Amino acid sequence: MTATQTRIQDLRQVINDHLPGSVEPALAEVNLGNMLSTIKLVVTGLTAAAAFVIPNIPQTSGSGVTVTWNGINLNPDGSDVIPAVGEVVTLRVTNVGTAAVGPRVVTDVGGTPGAPGANGPGIATISDDGTTITFEGTVTGFILTYQPRSTLPLTTEYRQSAP
Repeated sequence: MTATQTRIQDLRQVINDHLPGSVEPALAEVNLGNMLSTIKLVVTGLTAAAAFVIPNIPQTSGSGVTVTWNGINLNPDGSDVIPAVGEVVTLRVTNVGTAAVGPRVVTDVGGTPGAPGANGPGIATISDDGTTITFEGTVTGFILTYQPRSTLPLTTEYRQSAP
């Protein structure tokens, strides 16, 4: 007698395998439309801080903060948040408290933030979940161009809902 194993499929496998009736719901769960977008977020007038949580940045200007962004349309009722970062295209600090203005390369949280110098750009870190960017000192404005990450990890088990 042989044992039969049931393969637990994750969202990535469902999408890759093009399973009929499953692909569309899986794509909706990961917000593929967001992932395929390139967002340019321009923020000034922030309270000086070294770390910023991207989804917590307001969608609209107000209280001294100016926010402009393009590349994605979010619900104007505030039910959406600016998506977490999947891949950074460019990052530049434009206004500072104690940091330095200029371009940044981005590394994981194991890196050390550093200011730009004569030999190149500064360094910023990003959290593993793509939500928090940290600079070497306090910043009050930056421009971030990026592609969002999946809303759910693609390793999330796919559970098809009943019709």
